[in-house]
Amino acid sequence: MPRLIVTGSYTASAMKAMVDNPSDREAAIRAIVEAAGGTLESFYALTGESNFSIKVSIDDPADLIAGLMVTGADDDTEMFNFKVNGEVLWSRQTPAQRKEYAAFPWTNNHNF
Repeated sequence: MPRLIVTGSYTASAMKAMVDNPSDREAAIRAIVEAAGGTLESFYALTGESNFSIKVSIDDPADLIAGLMVTGADDDTEMFNFKVNGEVLWSRQTPAQRKEYAAFPWTNNHNF
C-alpha cells in the first residue's frame, strides 16, 4: 500500500475560525483520510511554509486528494497548497522495486 506524506496550509479565515472555535484538527483530518479509504499514520502542526503534515497509507492517492480538495473548500477548514510526496524506505528496496517505484506516478512532488 503506498505511503504518502502530504503537507498543506490553512487560509487566514480558516486559521481565525480555528482560534475562535478550537477543535481537534487531527480528528478532522483522520475522518477525511478514512473516508478516502486510507489510514492516518501521523499528523503534525508545522511552522513555516506549510501549516500541517500528514503521513497516510492509502491504495488510491487520488481518493485522498479528492477528499482534501472537497474539504478544503469548506469555509471553516479552507486548505490549500497541498504537496504530495510518496514515501519509501530506500534501504529496504530491491533494485527491481526501485525501478518500479521510480515509475509510480506519485514519486515526484505534486502540488495542487
